[in-house]
Amino acid sequence: MAPKYAMDGTVSFMQDVYSFGVLLLEIVSGLKNQRRFNLIAHAWEVWEGGRSHDLVDPAIRGGCTAGELGQAATCVQVALLCVQECPSQRPPMADVIPMLLQQKAPARPQRPVVCTPTRSRPAAAAAAAAAALAAQAEITGGNELTVTSLEGR
Repeated sequence: MAPKYAMDGTVSFMQDVYSFGVLLLEIVSGLKNQRRFNLIAHAWEVWEGGRSHDLVDPAIRGGCTAGELGQAATCVQVALLCVQECPSQRPPMADVIPMLLQQKAPARPQRPVVCTPTRSRPAAAAAAAAAALAAQAEITGGNELTVTSLEGR
């Protein structure tokens, strides 16, 4: 949920951009953004450390080419642009698509507000993230593939 909507209920097109960014991170990583696991903060740490390819779902990472991992890194960067706290800092969807297609270079995102450091030690934070990932894998039964067939009424 976009911070502006959570704080005052304001709805805008930029709220949809925020949601798109979260969805893009979930697709790349195969993880869900939940209360007990902040996917945005995790993605920021991985991206800031220059390890965006580590965020790619392990079920497919091994079969990816260098080009595909580069595309995934672009997706992470664009997603982080989409989840900026201030709606004016988020790119319009008309700019997001060319960035994803690598026709336009994405800007450098700022640290999202949900990544504000807490008082916990870095080792404790890393352990908490690892525990959340393990719990996510346990809940979802690992990295299983599901296929949904949609049919009109």
